[in-house]
Amino acid sequence: MRVSGRGMPLDVTFEANADYSGANGAAPNGYQFTFVGPVAGVATGPQARVAQVTASTFGAMILQNKPKLQKGAVVRICGFSKLAVDGTGTPIVVGSPLKPGAAGMGNVASVDDYIGAIAFEPSSATVGEIIEVLVVIGAQF
Repeated sequence: MRVSGRGMPLDVTFEANADYSGANGAAPNGYQFTFVGPVAGVATGPQARVAQVTASTFGAMILQNKPKLQKGAVVRICGFSKLAVDGTGTPIVVGSPLKPGAAGMGNVASVDDYIGAIAFEPSSATVGEIIEVLVVIGAQF
């Protein structure tokens, strides 16, 4: 996996609305490197949360760390990142548009889906495999 040396990523920090520090997500790293989306609920602003699996959800942010409840959730909104993916159903090839799937992992998008990333590495076998992607903001496939 090659993530370094590809431009300047843009990260922002939100307050985590749950404990994402453990390995309780479906991916090997828990919720780290999964799609997240903003949700209102605290006086200080939006919180980061794992993206839900719905047709209207677009996860254009990828969680970079493992924050505890109400601690800083660092999310990548632009640039290259790691992303946990599920390529077992539809294999992911380089250039595949990816949308949030189960537990925020990347899945190959279909027409009219909102995508959050473009694959820069393939994946076809392992649920939770980590690949390199380019984060795209609010794109529709």
